[in-house]
Amino acid sequence: MKGCFRMSIKIIDPDEIRRSIDMIQSDIFECRIIQGRRIYSGYFKCADVLISELLKIDLRGANVYTTIQKVHPGCEARLQWETFFDTSRYKIPTTSDNDIISFQWLPIDLDPVRPAGISSSQEELGYAGEMLHEIMAYMQAQGFKKHIVGFSGNGYHLLYDIANQGMKSDDVASVLHRLDELFSNDAVHVDTTVSNKARIWKLYGTLAQKGRNTAERPFRLSKILRGSNEED
Repeated sequence: MKGCFRMSIKIIDPDEIRRSIDMIQSDIFECRIIQGRRIYSGYFKCADVLISELLKIDLRGANVYTTIQKVHPGCEARLQWETFFDTSRYKIPTTSDNDIISFQWLPIDLDPVRPAGISSSQEELGYAGEMLHEIMAYMQAQGFKKHIVGFSGNGYHLLYDIANQGMKSDDVASVLHRLDELFSNDAVHVDTTVSNKARIWKLYGTLAQKGRNTAERPFRLSKILRGSNEED
C-alpha cells in the first residue's frame, strides 16, 4: 500500500536510558509517559528500577519524558514512588514548579518547523543541526562551557550545566528569548517555553512517536549525542 511503512524498531534502549540518568539526574526525578489522553507518572532514583517499570507498560504510541531540574526530596513520599500511576484514573500530584528546588540545567530545544503531530523529515533535521552548531559556538563565547548535546528524535537539544549559578526562571527565559531573536528562522525555532522549573524533557533512550511512522517521517530513538567531556 502506498505510504505504508513498517520496520522493526525498539521503543526503549535500556543502556541509553542508564547513560541519560547518570549524566543528567542528581537525585530523584519524575518520569512521565504521555499516551494519548493517558498520562502515567512515577518518581525514581535508580535507572534500573525505572527501566523495569517502563517494560511493564505498552509504550506503543507513547512519548516518555522526565524532569531535569532538582526535585524536592519529599516527592519520594508520593504514591507513585518507583512505579507508574495513571493520572487519568488517579488524582495524584505530578511535579510543579513549587516542587523544584533549583535549576540544574539550562535547556535549549531546537525544533524544526512543521505541522503539529508529525515527526521531522531528514531535511528538517538537517536545518536544526546547522542551527545547533551556531548556537553552541555562541554559547561558548558567552562563557557557557559544560553541556550535553541531545537528539530528541525530531530535533536537537542542548543542556548547559548551571547547577552552581543560581539562575532563576526569568534568567533562563531571558537567555532563550535572546537565542530566539538571534537564531530562529522559518525552518527552525528556538523553543522559548521551556524556562519553567518543572518542565519535562525527552527521556533519552526512548522512541519519539508522533503521528504515523512513515518512510519520510519515521519514528526515531532519542539519545545523548555527547557531553562536553566526550569526543565529538
